[in-house]
Amino acid sequence: MLKKITVVQAAAPVPDFTSNCTTGPRPLTVTFNDTSTGLPETWSWDFGDGNKSAIQNPTHEYSKAGNYSVTLTVANRIGSNSIKKVDYITVLPQPPSSNFCSNVTNGVIPLTVQFNDTSTGSPTAWRWDFGDGNASFEQNPVNTYFSAGTYNVNLIVSNIDGSSSKTATITAFGSDNSGGGRSSSGGWGSGSPEPAKNIKVKELSQAYITGGKPVRFEFQRNVTAIVYLNFDAKKTAGRTTTIVEMLKDKSTLTPNAPEGEVCDYFNIWVGNGGYGSDEENFENAVICFKVDKSWIQEKGIDKTSISLNRYDDKKWSELPAILLREDNRYLYFTAETPGFSPFAITGKLIAKEHSFEILSEPETKNPEYHTPNITADAEHAPGKKEKIAGIPGFEWIYCIIGLLAGFVYMRK
Repeated sequence: MLKKITVVQAAAPVPDFTSNCTTGPRPLTVTFNDTSTGLPETWSWDFGDGNKSAIQNPTHEYSKAGNYSVTLTVANRIGSNSIKKVDYITVLPQPPSSNFCSNVTNGVIPLTVQFNDTSTGSPTAWRWDFGDGNASFEQNPVNTYFSAGTYNVNLIVSNIDGSSSKTATITAFGSDNSGGGRSSSGGWGSGSPEPAKNIKVKELSQAYITGGKPVRFEFQRNVTAIVYLNFDAKKTAGRTTTIVEMLKDKSTLTPNAPEGEVCDYFNIWVGNGGYGSDEENFENAVICFKVDKSWIQEKGIDKTSISLNRYDDKKWSELPAILLREDNRYLYFTAETPGFSPFAITGKLIAKEHSFEILSEPETKNPEYHTPNITADAEHAPGKKEKIAGIPGFEWIYCIIGLLAGFVYMRK
């Protein structure tokens, strides 16, 4: 009896696969596992996003949101077969997650805050609302608060997938200045208590203060009378903001005005914590300021008298100014100052020429001693007052003429 033999013919492999996940936010990393049968010898993957692989169990990252169909083709020496799973992978949008921190969360005005974005999810755009009416589109901006209060700071971050936001608070405390602007410690406090209604315009300048090095703050917007200020720092203060406030009238910190004609009133505040009012923090401070020539001409100001006046310790002190240069519109001066506080630019009027009066001599009753009135040629009535400019030597000329007239009369 013959035994029946079954012959199994070789065949092309049958493809199939699984994955560790099929849905998730971008970027989505997926590991694919080959479960094909029929002894495949080669593998060809098409991930549906334009990328391919020849590895048996590949790992692939989807960077964009969308639905992706995955195709696996397996082959051996007999043949090949493919399987396509339509919309097998779903990659969801991934909006960034908004987050931020700041170097300080509270302080006295003017309070300068450095904000730093710490958002995740690869944001491509930022919008900051500082709660005081100011906004920024920078990633890591700086904002200065000039009024006391609690401010809600909001950061919105976004990318192609959407946006998210976060809100935190910054608290700005009012200055403890009182009694003419001086604090109990003898300095000008740590901020400006000037009412907003008295501020005409203000400008900020930032610089990094390092102890033992010179520092310069420049005001390039050209909206104030201050061009720049510099000093040699004794103590480190880090990134510092200096504020110039041009005032509509004299500062509320100064009960009286300085002597002379006032061109401008303004305040200068350097940094937080009263840095600019403590002479132990710096030395050799110089302010460069400008004066409009039209003011000099209209008021009749002697430009050599222009000076910078600083209010400190309940009194005004005159700081002599040196003319640095001039252009078609302004005169530029520099003045040394021991500190920063309220200031005023002043000048004195040009001295006018003096004049004096000469009364014409009255008629004498005795003609023998009568001297002709030299003003008669000018047809002036006797006894009328005449104003004669103070010409040097005029009195002597008048005397000589009188003597000559008398001599001629006597010879007759």
